[in-house]
Amino acid sequence: MELKSISWKSFKKPSVWVSVFAISLVIPILAAPAVRPTPLMVQIRAVTLLFCILLLIRDGLTHLIVGGQSIGRFFLKTVLYIFVIKFGPSMLHELYLQIKANPEISIAFGLSVLGVLALNWISDLIDRILFSFQDLSWKNQKPSIKDLKTAEKKWEPRLCTSKDISVTCIHEAGHALVYAALPNIPEQFRMKALPQSDGRGRLGSITSVEWNGILRPKDFILIQLLMLLAGQQAEKCIFNEIFDGAHSDLRHWQQEAKNYLMLGFGGIYFSPIEDDYEAEQNRLTLEKLREEQSDLLLKFFKLNQQVLEDLAKELQAKGRLLKDDVEPFLAQVQFVDGFPKLSQKD
Repeated sequence: MELKSISWKSFKKPSVWVSVFAISLVIPILAAPAVRPTPLMVQIRAVTLLFCILLLIRDGLTHLIVGGQSIGRFFLKTVLYIFVIKFGPSMLHELYLQIKANPEISIAFGLSVLGVLALNWISDLIDRILFSFQDLSWKNQKPSIKDLKTAEKKWEPRLCTSKDISVTCIHEAGHALVYAALPNIPEQFRMKALPQSDGRGRLGSITSVEWNGILRPKDFILIQLLMLLAGQQAEKCIFNEIFDGAHSDLRHWQQEAKNYLMLGFGGIYFSPIEDDYEAEQNRLTLEKLREEQSDLLLKFFKLNQQVLEDLAKELQAKGRLLKDDVEPFLAQVQFVDGFPKLSQKD
């Protein structure tokens, strides 16, 4: 069991204060003596009070994690289910008898139930609207696609040093080695190492992997993610450090990783995000996935270090490699446990 520190931000949500207001109105009614106190009225008052209290503390309970699940997500329903199973039949029977004798009770009871449900729905709606406004204000601060393209064009071509070329060749060779997990590589496959940076600041490139169909298998998505991280991890394996040439790789990895997690292939990942707690959980899940894949790639490259270095030397000597140039190297690749692979039938 993991107990997160409860932030006061959780109690600043509109739903909390709406619940407080509701309880302040309900308590005097519940405390007032009934004209004809019956077990039914006592039970109805008890469940109403319990429901309102749980509405109040629900946001605080979201910070309590048991077995990877948030108590705030299911605690309220669990309590109500137990109550309904235990007392539901007798309550319904007594309610039927009361309504039959006094039809006006049905109207009061129905309005009470609708009022509590409406309270919960309205408070959640207010929360969602406010979070939408926050997201909108954040989105408005992001640069436009046109601004990003303009910024990319500001790169001035510069000649590469010998170290730049060595790192670039290892980086691109790292990407290429992950292609060995696929049954084949495309005919148009290309990998390049440039003598100087291009107009977008790139020193090298490799053909990206694409799926022919519409529905991609889980292992294919994992291979894509590993391929995007492979360049930087190959640098770490050979040079024992990483360099700053993986901007595009990491940006695309984050996009693909979020899609992967939203499909339910990884740990807990909330979509849409409703509060700071869920945003933090998403960050931790994303970070865990990246750490797991980075560790897997380091083991993979240590096992295939000689192939990695030989392919990088071949790229450095020729500057550009095609499918026929790379396939002999991929045939030598060995796989560590847990590395995803696709067979020819896939």
